Amino acid sequence: PESLTTPADQREEVIDRYIADLHALRIDLPRWHTTLSSEEKQQVLQIADHTAADKITCSFAIRRWILARYLDIPPGEVRFLRLQSGKPYVSPGDRKTPKFNISHSKDLMITGISMSREIGVDIQFIDMTVPVLQIATRFFSSENVRYIKNGGGTDQYTRFYRVWTFLEAFSKAMGEGIVRGMN
Repeated sequence: PESLTTPADQREEVIDRYIADLHALRIDLPRWHTTLSSEEKQQVLQIADHTAADKITCSFAIRRWILARYLDIPPGEVRFLRLQSGKPYVSPGDRKTPKFNISHSKDLMITGISMSREIGVDIQFIDMTVPVLQIATRFFSSENVRYIKNGGGTDQYTRFYRVWTFLEAFSKAMGEGIVRGMN
């Protein structure tokens, strides 16, 4: 986005988002693989499904390429640490580091970046076979359940996934898991 060319001190309240088609990006798999850390390569090797492993490779690499642009360093030099909750963050150096979050659904990946605050993102494929009212009743607040029930037919699915993605993104921004974030 154009905001990448704006100095960081003028971008305090900007949130950038990037959407990637992981299936399409597999064409550059050898190039993506060269940017991964040894820990990331080990994680990929643990995945038995080759298609899933390729998507994770692309995801790790795209995350590095995006963050490298903010840090003005090569993608392979981006270093990550993890919070106690497991949420990754960019290792602080002598510069202000971007806050980021990533979500995947099917072949899509979304990355959100903020220079000023923690961020959470979520993307979900709308699966019309999911028993949305059962899940909502078990995990969501009574207000959210009413909101979902007030939508008829397919609108209940739209409303369910709207609530789900909001709660997931919020809990990720807070560094909590989704189940804990539901409350």
